[in-house]
Amino acid sequence: PSGLLWASCLTIACAVASSFSGAMAQNHGWSIDFEGASRLRIDAYDNPFFGLAETQDFASFQYRSTLAASIRSQSGWSVYGELGFYGEEGGGARDRSLDRNDGDLLQGYLAYGREMAGWTVSGRLGRQRNPQGESRLNAAREAPNAVRTFDGVSVVAESGGARLSLFALRPVRLSPGLFDDKTNLAEAFWGAYLGRQDIRERINLDLYYFGRRDARTVWAQGAETRHSVGARLFGRVGATDVNIETIYQFGKFADNAINAWGAAFDANTPLTSGRRDHRLGLRGNVVSGDRDPDDGDLQTFSAIYPRFAYYFQVVVVVVVVVVVVVLVAVVAAVA
Repeated sequence: PSGLLWASCLTIACAVASSFSGAMAQNHGWSIDFEGASRLRIDAYDNPFFGLAETQDFASFQYRSTLAASIRSQSGWSVYGELGFYGEEGGGARDRSLDRNDGDLLQGYLAYGREMAGWTVSGRLGRQRNPQGESRLNAAREAPNAVRTFDGVSVVAESGGARLSLFALRPVRLSPGLFDDKTNLAEAFWGAYLGRQDIRERINLDLYYFGRRDARTVWAQGAETRHSVGARLFGRVGATDVNIETIYQFGKFADNAINAWGAAFDANTPLTSGRRDHRLGLRGNVVSGDRDPDDGDLQTFSAIYPRFAYYFQVVVVVVVVVVVVVLVAVVAAVA
């Protein structure tokens, strides 16, 4: 298919661009770097909606290529630009703008960084990604072709084991044409994220606040403004890795109140020692739901910008785990 041929050509261009990364001579206090990457993802679905809707089985070939360049000055200023080209062959149960684009600006920002009173402070202005912590409420959206990006400003300050991030952004609204992605003016996303390493030996703490306003929310009552306050405690206790996160949400949609919560727990420990790391883990998630659809208020938890993996890749992992457990039980019974 023409799309796959186009992706192959871009892959070669990415390889050539990557080979020049850092190769440009540094003159007059500045440097230029190039980088590139390509990805091919194949999805095959049998009975995609488990019989709940009339759809045909299908296979989808998704390809994504990116080319990027950065110019850095010794004075602390830098410019970064990243172009993305992605498409899909074979189609699927539903066509998505997340998988097709003739080419657009994924990232493009002006940055500045310097040392201030023992802190390393840097800021970005323009189109950018916005990873925060484990990204439970702000995922990068790596599963589809189009990663999640925002337009706006962000500032990061780091000192020792502490890291503070502040941002005020609007998400990018995707369109399939050439250079037609635009800022989504109906949404605003702002917040602060503070991370502190080693509050106790091998134990880390994250505290954060995210605010989001959506003028075109799915709730029929009107615009939503939702505030999320969260804490994440993670690290290693003995040989066990532990990750605990709690989130409380409040705000308004139209004239009604939001009062929701969520919690997540993840722990895993090694079963063997040596080169191969076999681990046994337990993971759980719980969130609140609406108590009464007729009372006006809302207790439904919102993941804001969730990971798509929650909805299909996790199912694959669960199936694999179940199959492995069954095989182990059969082998043990036969032995």
